Amino acid sequence: MILLPSYTALQASELVSVNLQSFNNPQEIVNNVDGVWKYTVDSAPPEYSTGLISIFSEDDVYGIEVQLAGGALKGSNVSVEGNKVSFDLSIEGTMVTVKLVAEGDTISGSSSSSQGSYSIQGNRVKPQ
Repeated sequence: MILLPSYTALQASELVSVNLQSFNNPQEIVNNVDGVWKYTVDSAPPEYSTGLISIFSEDDVYGIEVQLAGGALKGSNVSVEGNKVSFDLSIEGTMVTVKLVAEGDTISGSSSSSQGSYSIQGNRVKPQ
């Protein structure tokens, strides 16, 4: 089992403000996958059932960081095409493939691994 630090709502808000500093036009946020998304995973073990997905780009290269109750994991093999995002995570030695579609301020999709497939739903975290 991986033990990672927990994050408070204030820390999530701080993460959002850091990730949104690069946006000059608020409308870009709505039309872009970049940002922080609070998500839930149906039927997943409790330690993996909720968290934050941070999607960011630098020089047109995308990165993913997933914040779980116990800490952060970096995504690999990140692909963003329009409003579609896919990436891999290594969780306790198991490779998990995540595929998401963002529509406005909602995101949905699935994760799959040798342990099975799970449905993911989430919403964009807005700066406060």
